[in-house]
Amino acid sequence: MTGWGAYPGHRRGGDVGRGVSSHDHRNWRGCPGSRGNGGWWRRGRGRLAGSTGAVAGVALVMVLGAAAPTVRSGPAGQPARPRLAASGIWQVVPTVSPQATAKTQSALFGVSMGSASEGWAVGNLVTTVPNPQGGPRLVVSRALGERWNGTSWQQVAMAQPPTQHALLQGVADLGSNDAWAVGFTGDVAPGTSSPSGGLVEHWDGTRWMIARTPGSSAETLTAVAGTGPNDVWVAGSMNLGAPPPAGDNTFFEHFNGTSWQTVPGPPGNFSEDPVEVTALAALSPTDVWAMGTQNPEVTGEPGGLNMAAHWDGTAWTIVPTPNLGNTVSQTDVPTGVTAISANDVWASGVEFTGCLAASARGGSKLAAGGRRSVLPLALRLRPGGLRRLPRATGQCLVPYVLHWDGTTWSLIKTPDPGAFGSALEGITALSATDIWAVGQTQSAAKGPVQTLTEQFNGTSWNVVPSPDPGTAGNDELFAVATPGGHQLDAVGGAAVTGDPCLTDVSGTFCLRTLALHTTSG
Repeated sequence: MTGWGAYPGHRRGGDVGRGVSSHDHRNWRGCPGSRGNGGWWRRGRGRLAGSTGAVAGVALVMVLGAAAPTVRSGPAGQPARPRLAASGIWQVVPTVSPQATAKTQSALFGVSMGSASEGWAVGNLVTTVPNPQGGPRLVVSRALGERWNGTSWQQVAMAQPPTQHALLQGVADLGSNDAWAVGFTGDVAPGTSSPSGGLVEHWDGTRWMIARTPGSSAETLTAVAGTGPNDVWVAGSMNLGAPPPAGDNTFFEHFNGTSWQTVPGPPGNFSEDPVEVTALAALSPTDVWAMGTQNPEVTGEPGGLNMAAHWDGTAWTIVPTPNLGNTVSQTDVPTGVTAISANDVWASGVEFTGCLAASARGGSKLAAGGRRSVLPLALRLRPGGLRRLPRATGQCLVPYVLHWDGTTWSLIKTPDPGAFGSALEGITALSATDIWAVGQTQSAAKGPVQTLTEQFNGTSWNVVPSPDPGTAGNDELFAVATPGGHQLDAVGGAAVTGDPCLTDVSGTFCLRTLALHTTSG
């Protein structure tokens, strides 16, 4: 989430790092694409399972104000049709992964570019470690980070919580000696199952160190954004089994340059509607946007609604947002956000209309009351892509964007080149008339998953060709960022034919890190 932070100039705070997440918005983003049955998925509402058992997911709860939806299908209300650009502009840039011979999985979920020659991408590496009790090795997730030097990506050691899983979802590059990354941890001791905890790491120009924040062990952090060393925000979700005091929805945390403080979210009721913040964008200390999803409980089977909250320097308030659908079988999930100005903010999103991972064995359960979590995002796919639920019809995934014009949020359906559906999982802006969103598209149920990039030219959204280097039918983009100019950098994962897969009771893991780059945006 997916990627998220701030940039020079208008400092876009939601492009997965400096200005996003991606997303999904996304159960544990750790094992996208070939994520196994219960492996380390990206977002915090799934289960964390290795050889050690499952960890119940997290969610927040809040009552949001209703609003009349404003939905657009394209210019003048006409349906937007996919249109390819004249030629592809993206090039695959080698990353430190894939590991050619190791039985591991790696993927990048957040990216932030401080300049054309300075940037960070973060994610996780699924590997094995000796079992202290003997027997089969334990499958664990480790924090993964790579740094862009203007020419190539180079792996940099991230801080690793001892005896715990670690996964990073978002990063904010605020300067050569000031970057923040967020994610979550979980216990990997054999035979145990404990809640996930928030993970915040800081780069001081020399090394990454774990930062101590007041967040509880119930936190899962998905987004980070900032305007400078004295103004950094992190956000995510909280375990329903361990809610904060009534009326004190402190799933936001803020760093003032000296210390971290929890900040109450918008007024709400934590007993009714789980909420997850999936992306942050910071324009100034008094102008910050948080995007996420609200899951209204209806007959025990929650759907999902878009959520937007705004920080004015004093308090967070809910700003009404439209939705594509809000029935129990439809889930709208904002996945990224980028802010150009106070009157020009964009968010990427995806709606699920009755689909699950092809190899899913049932939905994950929340710790409290056994309630089912929001449907998984595209980046929580297992091998074989998605399948429709019984009696579900139409597109399984529907991509869309949300736009803030200074007065209202509107929803725009974007081109969907996949007959089965497509998802947008990250977004960034080169200018007000040059917006980019990335994700994945799928042509058929259980069919190959391919990368997707789309551009808004000031008038309409159009599909731009993007490479699929994995060759195994499972390539996904989770985040995109820009340092300005015409440069764009997108990250994700790809399954490579012939790569050795790590197979365990928690699933099969074959994904390798993927990075795309262009100076022709």
